[in-house]
Amino acid sequence: MDVPKRTLVAMMNALSSGVVPRRGLEYIAVGRRKETETFISDMETTKEGGGAFRIISGRYGNGKSFLMQMVRNKAMDEGFVVMDADLSVNRRLTGGKNEGLATYRELVKNMAVKSKPDGGAMESVIQDYIERSLESEDGTDDLERSCSHLKMVPQNLSHLPFAKDVSIAMSEYLRDTMTDGDGSDALRWFKGEYDTKKDSKHDLGIGNIPDDSNWYDMIKIWAEISVLAGYKGLIVFIDEAVVLYKLQSKISRSNNYERMLTI
Repeated sequence: MDVPKRTLVAMMNALSSGVVPRRGLEYIAVGRRKETETFISDMETTKEGGGAFRIISGRYGNGKSFLMQMVRNKAMDEGFVVMDADLSVNRRLTGGKNEGLATYRELVKNMAVKSKPDGGAMESVIQDYIERSLESEDGTDDLERSCSHLKMVPQNLSHLPFAKDVSIAMSEYLRDTMTDGDGSDALRWFKGEYDTKKDSKHDLGIGNIPDDSNWYDMIKIWAEISVLAGYKGLIVFIDEAVVLYKLQSKISRSNNYERMLTI
């Protein structure tokens, strides 16, 4: 099997640096047929409107990250939007000091599709969503009419938190980009970069922002947006979950020490 030179160079550079290559893993993958078939089956289920949740467990160095990246690439080739993030001390699933929000920001930053496999595809997904949302709307050259249409919450989103906020952000993004702007305020909101609801309300008229307590609701929104934008769905990859175990162990040792002091 011939490997394209660009892909080969990228793979060798990554492997020589001790990291998993983003692309080309199918050329060097060996002995992962059973696992790969399982994930492909999950993708087929997701295409039909279902979903799946998998945990990859194994010893250090046995290829967990490699497998994850291989499945990620396969998902993009199949037409999915993908997100991925590595957990760390400052990026966790929950927290009270923006640890959860930091995970959301990393996931959105790494949003990727087949045409943009290295991340940074969030704006492309937004544009695809807007284009498809306006396809059936007569008079799409009328900016105000188009913005009003985007503010209407699609039925697919109506049952989710943030649905109205997302629709407003989509409308404001279109308005700004169509009037020689760059849509930066709306993009900041989608990226979770607003620190206060007051600033978001001032800039966009949206009184709600992603934070530690609700960022998972935004992931649900992105899953629906991905489908409405013409993709097969959304697949989220979270690596380095061992960080959660280490943090819990540290907390447990700390609690034990406190109890010893109070005996």
